[in-house]
Amino acid sequence: MLCFLTQTCQFFGDYVAVGDSPIAYDGFTRAFTAQSEVVPGQTYHIKLAVADASDSALDTAVFLEGGSFDLGIDLGDDILIANGLAPCPDDTYIIDTFTENGEYTWYNNDIEIANEISSTLEVVETGNYSVSISYGENCTYFDDLFIEYYIPLSLDSPENLSSCDNNLVDGFGTFNLSQQTDIISATITGTPTVSYFESLEDAENDINSILDINSYENTNPFNQTIFVRVVEQSFPNCFSTTTFELTTINPPTIIIPTPLSECDNDYDGIDIFDLSQRTEELLGGQINVTVSYYENQEDADTAMNPIVDLYTNTTADSQNIIVRLEDDLTFCFATTTLELVVNPIPEVIIPPIIEVCDNDYDGISTFDLTALDTTILNGQTGISVSYYETQEGADTATNPLASPYNNTSLNTQELIVRLEDNITGCYST
Repeated sequence: MLCFLTQTCQFFGDYVAVGDSPIAYDGFTRAFTAQSEVVPGQTYHIKLAVADASDSALDTAVFLEGGSFDLGIDLGDDILIANGLAPCPDDTYIIDTFTENGEYTWYNNDIEIANEISSTLEVVETGNYSVSISYGENCTYFDDLFIEYYIPLSLDSPENLSSCDNNLVDGFGTFNLSQQTDIISATITGTPTVSYFESLEDAENDINSILDINSYENTNPFNQTIFVRVVEQSFPNCFSTTTFELTTINPPTIIIPTPLSECDNDYDGIDIFDLSQRTEELLGGQINVTVSYYENQEDADTAMNPIVDLYTNTTADSQNIIVRLEDDLTFCFATTTLELVVNPIPEVIIPPIIEVCDNDYDGISTFDLTALDTTILNGQTGISVSYYETQEGADTATNPLASPYNNTSLNTQELIVRLEDNITGCYST
């Protein structure tokens, strides 16, 4: 069958096959929409006119869609956490009726909200919001909307971080903040974004985040609060915060010990040192502290290759050794230097033989030992000269001989001469 009225064919839908419809009509038009602007409070009428084509049977009708004349309002779909649209805490959400000139009454959880009479409503908390709009006694519309606000995560504060002082004992150290990220993320579904800040204001506004979280140096000495901003993957516009503390631990107290001195024994500036002689001085009464000695700063910083035996200096005359003092409980350490000094010994010469005449043929006579002092010193100053009958006496400075001296061996006798530095006490014979 064909559409014969050309001017109306554009509205024709389709013919109905025999037996295909419970309504005895030959065909249907397309669905039509009729609309017009109206003024609230006015009365309007609508007139529908239909006509049969090609026959006189009264078998034409108009079907109106249910609710076609319902001018009610729609506040939209509920806003839920589940669909990821929930507003964040402190955010203002505007509910808009998109109407005007009505009498508006707003409710929250079925309780009327006082003094709210406009076509929009600002909300800041979770609730079931509804509105009643009246246009006269017999024209009232109603709709509701549930708004669920994002609930910030309940975050436990991670454990505080501690760091050893940077060896200046000024309360500043270096901290690895990134180790807190895994701890915080472990309690959250998905992969959150975790960032760190020096103030709560910066964390809330997401500005001035700490960039180097692997080696952060605290800005407040000894104790500092770090603020953490956590953003869930499903709610990128909302955040939660928590805090933890940074604590700087003082290392052991350090001093520069008095130099450790030894006397040279062969004029080469090299000698053997017992470094442990300075351990007690370095401790200064501190307990739970270990003292160790190293040839260089790198070894001292890493506690590698400590000197454990008697040490022979490798630089002639003077050399610095690095000392590490480590707290046995916190493992914080500090370093200082110990100077090793090899003091020279006086130079010796073989003095000339002293001869005197025997005046009574007994092989014994009197000698002025000091007469040789100037010759033995050979220009050296600050050196004391003393004489002994034995090497042992000279080495221990025991029983020095007085001058003048009477020999105790007949005719010929050998004495030991001791030359001692008046400042260092180093001697030679």
